[in-house]
Formats: sequence, structure tokens, C-alpha cells
Amino acid sequence: MSDQPDGAELLRVARQSLLDDLLPALPQAQRYAALMCANAMAIAAREGDAGRNGAPSDSSRLRALYPDVAGEDSDPAQTQKRLNRRLADDLREGRIEAGIQSDVFALLMDRTRARLKISNPKHLSSWDVE
Repeated sequence: MSDQPDGAELLRVARQSLLDDLLPALPQAQRYAALMCANAMAIAAREGDAGRNGAPSDSSRLRALYPDVAGEDSDPAQTQKRLNRRLADDLREGRIEAGIQSDVFALLMDRTRARLKISNPKHLSSWDVE
């Protein structure tokens, strides 16, 4: 175990320094850009946390929906791309079978929640769709 901070923690410290020490000293015209940088740093830190904490992947759920696609490629990244493309195509064309609609809906909701948790966790806390 390393006693050095990881990338996500370094981003949090740098962001706090930007907000506490640098932002007050900036001219008004440059404050918006600094706030955008601080927001980007917060998002990147949450992405790092999600990766480090082993955020569950939906690839196994997609493989269960599309077993014929899952076995086509030995490269996991390519397989994930094919699975995502197949799901997108089926959604676009209205080809989601009645028997798996609830599974697909749950998958899409979980993806949305995971992305909101990273990009805008305040919005997620007020989102009461189950």
C-alpha cells in the first residue's frame, strides 16, 4: 500500500488550492475559466475514484443480452464496443424484445446513474426515478 496520494486525491488538493488560494486573487474576467477548471478537476477526481473503487461494469449484463456478440472478439474493449453498438442499434430500430425490456431499462438507468454520480452528483441526489 502506497502512502502517497493517488491521482484523484491530488486533483482534489489542487482543486481546493485553486478555489481557496488562486481564485480570490484572479481578476473577475478570469474567474469563470478558473471555476470551469475546478469543475473539470472535480469530475476527473470522481472518475478516478470510480475506477479505483471498482465501479461495476455492465459488460456482463450486455453479454447476457447478446451472447452471440460477446464471443466474437478476444479483446474486451472491442467486445464492449460491439455490445454497445448492438444495444444502440436495437434501441434505435425498436428491436428490444418484450421479455428483456425491463433488463434493458434497468441497464440504461444504472448507466445513467453511474454517469451522473461522476458528472453531477448533486443532480443525482435529487433524482428520484427508480
